[in-house]
Amino acid sequence: MAESPSHIMLEETVKFPIRQAVWSALSDLFLDTDVTLHYPGIIRVCALSPYSLKELEHILYREVAPICGPNLFDVCGEWAGFDEQWLKEQILLQLNNSPNLWQRMKQHLAERMFNDYLAPHWQLLSAQIHSRRNNTLADKL
Repeated sequence: MAESPSHIMLEETVKFPIRQAVWSALSDLFLDTDVTLHYPGIIRVCALSPYSLKELEHILYREVAPICGPNLFDVCGEWAGFDEQWLKEQILLQLNNSPNLWQRMKQHLAERMFNDYLAPHWQLLSAQIHSRRNNTLADKL
């Protein structure tokens, strides 16, 4: 699972729209559908983002999963895509509140639960993101 990068500046207005696009793309992993069909879009958005693989993993596990993960347990969960405004508001609300002991315990439990689900997806996605970035770099040379 991802280690928390030492410093992520959400206030950077230049990167904020990119961060939102990454949130939206990664949220597709929590839809009540065959999420592998969303891989190409997730790979494209993440590969074009300025975030390292470690930062992307952090975003997935620490920012998106706590908000979208419960959809995996919903009998008739979201399958068409999460509303981007709702997603942004929920993630920012979570990030701007200092977690108390109960929230930290809940986050730790959620990370453990979602790790089994996310690990194989992230393994495939991160390899493809890395590959796409390398191919893009090679094309520029």
